[in-house]
Amino acid sequence: MLAVSATCIMVGLLAIVTEHVPASWTRFGLAGPFFGVDAKVIGAITFLLGLLPLLFFCKTSKQAATLGSLLFVLLMVAIFGGIYLVN
Repeated sequence: MLAVSATCIMVGLLAIVTEHVPASWTRFGLAGPFFGVDAKVIGAITFLLGLLPLLFFCKTSKQAATLGSLLFVLLMVAIFGGIYLVN
């Protein structure tokens, strides 16, 4: 679980730093690459989602609730802030 979390965090950071998300295949066909602000938003969301599995390492439920609430607020800011920045 820690390896998956670290991978998501690093992919998110790579997207933020390089401002590029490569094209990928989905069941609906080819999804084109993202550049610039779009790539930064997707990188930030991927980074924050990579932090979610780390909630299991909190010692108390209060720590987990605090970290979970903080991650939720940051994720919502990243999603809706990204929508605002792109449009």
